[in-house]
Amino acid sequence: YTWAGPSLSIRKNGRVIVRFGYRDHSGYCEAASTTDVVSNDQWQHLSLVFDGANFRVYKNGVLSDTFSDPSCSGQTPSGLGVFHIGHGVNPAVKFDDITCNGCNNGEAFIWSDLTALNNGYGRRELAWLATPNQLHNHVTNTIDEWATGPGGYLDFQVCNWDSDPNTPNGCDDPPGGEDQALYFDEAPTSKIEETIAYDHALGSVYQYLWLPSRYNVDLNYSVYSTGLKGRLDEINLFNVALTGDEVQGVYNGSLRGLELKLDEPPGQHLFEDTSGNNFSTSCSGASCPDSGIPGRANQSLRFDGVDDYLTTEAADTLGLTDSSFTAMAWVKLDSLSGDQSILGTDTLLDREGLHLVVRNGVPYMGFYGSGNDTAGTTTLETGKWYHLAFRYNKDTQQQAIFVNGVQDVAATGKASFLGTDTVHVGKSRGGHYIDGLIDHVVIQRTALSVADIRAIMNEAPVLNLHLDEDLATTTFIDDTPLANHATCTAASCPEAGAKGQMREAAVFDGGDRELTVAADSAYNLSQFTVGLWVKPNNRRAQIQPLVSKRDMANGGGNVNYALLLHSDNTVRFLMQQSNCFSYRQLNTATALLDGQWNHVMATYDG
Repeated sequence: YTWAGPSLSIRKNGRVIVRFGYRDHSGYCEAASTTDVVSNDQWQHLSLVFDGANFRVYKNGVLSDTFSDPSCSGQTPSGLGVFHIGHGVNPAVKFDDITCNGCNNGEAFIWSDLTALNNGYGRRELAWLATPNQLHNHVTNTIDEWATGPGGYLDFQVCNWDSDPNTPNGCDDPPGGEDQALYFDEAPTSKIEETIAYDHALGSVYQYLWLPSRYNVDLNYSVYSTGLKGRLDEINLFNVALTGDEVQGVYNGSLRGLELKLDEPPGQHLFEDTSGNNFSTSCSGASCPDSGIPGRANQSLRFDGVDDYLTTEAADTLGLTDSSFTAMAWVKLDSLSGDQSILGTDTLLDREGLHLVVRNGVPYMGFYGSGNDTAGTTTLETGKWYHLAFRYNKDTQQQAIFVNGVQDVAATGKASFLGTDTVHVGKSRGGHYIDGLIDHVVIQRTALSVADIRAIMNEAPVLNLHLDEDLATTTFIDDTPLANHATCTAASCPEAGAKGQMREAAVFDGGDRELTVAADSAYNLSQFTVGLWVKPNNRRAQIQPLVSKRDMANGGGNVNYALLLHSDNTVRFLMQQSNCFSYRQLNTATALLDGQWNHVMATYDG
């Protein structure tokens, strides 16, 4: 192992173990996770990061464990070796300890004619118990030595005697009697115990030299570098220690075929793919939808229902072809007539014409051809945001549609989509353009669970006030399916229609101007994030409230949470505990800038 390059293996308990030889070959690093990481019979994405001192292992983009070992810290891995995936170069054994049961005192060693390891007593010795009388009856002796076998197995002998410890030639007993073959494909576990019985059967021999009676030896050893039994996919190596966010990005990119947040400003024709794949998504000329429109989360695109659409990548590149997938988007329709296409291809061949649409007001998915379609049951309304998810499971041949995170319909007996044509946003089968808004398009290369679909849906806020209303309004739209609009009375309404950080903004005069949102159980959250853009114009001795959720029946004294602006322009995040007496608070170290737009975001993780 002193010459080995970095290796990553899995132990039988699901923990990962890392090894590498030092650059100067003076030793080797070995470190193992302290928690179980890997699960059997399911796909999982593993990332191992070494920063020169510590190892971090991530499962599905989330940190599972941080571990280290003194043998690894500050060491540079060996630069030798080639990649071996799924199996090591040679199998290896670490001999842990040996116990003789029923024997007299003597000496013993472990020997093999296959290993090339030199432990200082000859090229073929694995472990030498050099001191006479060291192997005592019922006393466990630590070995802690390594051996490798070049042929997929390792023949070894446990010997009680050798004429010359400096030039051993194996055991002095009759040849062929004490060989114990350890075959690695028959020993898939990482820790086994073998009892070597001294008998005349193959693999053992009656002990002639010490005693006229029989005894046995218990030998404990750890098996390493056994072949992997399972599947591997998408293997990457980076020349830097990735951050947690970067690992999450790699994970998302491996599962998400495409992610379009559609937050670009007005007048755009190129749209960023945030899946990590950086796939091209664009439009041209009159076919470009309007960008920078208030959306379900930040901005969205407005499609005119005439000729607006986006061009992405080929269906097989995005992970749709002959495989399981889940395609999702937020939509807000201006028309329910005909097919309002969300995603689709132009091919009109059996199982090659993808169309994920709203057909006459009802969600609908199909691959073209008889028996390849599934219609939903929920009738949508115009002017409302809906999260639509279209899922196909190749293993069960099931098509399923979800509306706002709830399964609307599922149908089996559906053959997989086989098309490889370019996928479009906003049209399918050469037309059927959508009339309305689309936001946050996601294509996932797997059939997601209901929980995973809801998790992506919940990336959008539960309260979304753009404050883009015109002058003299008393209602400010909550652009979510809850539609909990903020209201005010004429005398207490802020001035609407002012220039904002993005489009318009509401102006508060420092008096009694206020917006209120009615109480809703959807806002009773154990974990949450609250944020806004703010442009302070005047520092005041009193605290200036930005946003607060409080119990008005108690005179406003009980505060669920609040963001407050201090006289020095620092922000306080205030939260009252459930006993209604104790408070928790956090103050920013940095003050907001006067007369400039500042973005404030506060989070509570429970």
